[in-house]
Parts: sequence; structure tokens; C-alpha cells
Amino acid sequence: MGQGPSVIECPFDAEVWSVNNGWIQVAKLNGHINKIFLAHKQVYKDGKAVFDWDSLNQLADLGVEIFNTHRVKRLKSKLYPLKRIAEKFNCDYFSNTICYMLAYALDKGYRKIRLYGIDMRETGEYALEKGGIEYWMGRAHGMGIEITSTASSTLLKTVTYAPYGSKEFDPKTFVDGGRIIIGLDGRAYGKGDDKLRRTSDSNSKARQ
Repeated sequence: MGQGPSVIECPFDAEVWSVNNGWIQVAKLNGHINKIFLAHKQVYKDGKAVFDWDSLNQLADLGVEIFNTHRVKRLKSKLYPLKRIAEKFNCDYFSNTICYMLAYALDKGYRKIRLYGIDMRETGEYALEKGGIEYWMGRAHGMGIEITSTASSTLLKTVTYAPYGSKEFDPKTFVDGGRIIIGLDGRAYGKGDDKLRRTSDSNSKARQ
């Protein structure tokens, strides 16, 4: 589970892994959680700590495994085996924490993986990270592992939702050097300008 909107689609009918503070969403959805993955020490936003180590430690005491690529003295976590996994797969292409989760699942021999809340619908950080997730999804496919994502996710989809060259796309959807994702609802998702969003909204209404 990531932390995107499609987390609500998770049926919680299997082992559940979450990332960062996704455990809060899981709690709101009355779900369960087995593992939490982090790739941070402490992070501060507006002068406030993003991670609540005490709450994470309470989850650890309840049996939730917490993995971190960093050692944090106040956190009851296990060190993610980054070097061993990178050597095993002959690859250190980990563009975000989701990549660590996927590689760990492949390392442990899981045969079915479902992705929720990993929508990657923006032009900033997520656009830069998207390729790494898709790489590890490809490794999973190549190993015969069943891996699926939600319909609203942009993973393994082109900007036109069709093979390259089979459908034209408007270059205006690439604004300010960033990638604007046009969703299935016709709306522009990402770092776009107001004009693009208004145009997208109008197109969506016209199709309705």
C-alpha cells in the first residue's frame, strides 16, 4: 500500500505492507498491517516531525515488522538488507520506498502482489520515481509473479493509455518540463497551470 487515493480499494484479505505513515490510513480504514517500510531518519515539515516514533514502536510491540534503510536509535526497526538484495538482483535502482517493498517481496518468494494507493499521478517527485516501481514490476513479471495495480494508477501506462504511436497526445500536457497525467476522468493531474486544468475540466464535461 502506498498513500494515494486508491488505498480505499484494498480489501485487507491478505498480508498488508505499508509505507511511511500509511499505517494511519490503514487504521482509518479499519484494516490490519503486517509490515511498514521506511527510508528515512526524521523528516520535518513546517517545523514539526513527520514521523511519530512512539506510535510506530507501539505497532512494533504488537508484532508489526518495521524496516528502515537507516538506523534510528529511537525506533524499534530492522535494517533493510539493501546491500544483499541489490547484489542478489544485480541492481540498485530503488527510486522510492515502494521499490524496496517490491524487491523485498521478490527476495522472499511471494508469488502474488497487489498494489493499492500507488497512483503516481503528479509531475514532481512521483514522476521521477515512477520508473523505479515499473522496473521492479517488470522484474516480478519476468519471474512469473502475478502483480496487479488499481485501474486509477498510472503504473505501466503511457500518457495516452495506449501504445506509443497508436494515439496522438497533446504536447501541452507536458508543462514547465514536468509530466502532466490526464486521468481516465479527463482531468489533469500534476503540476500544471490553471489554464490546462480549466481546459481539461471543459473537455471532461463535454464528454459527459
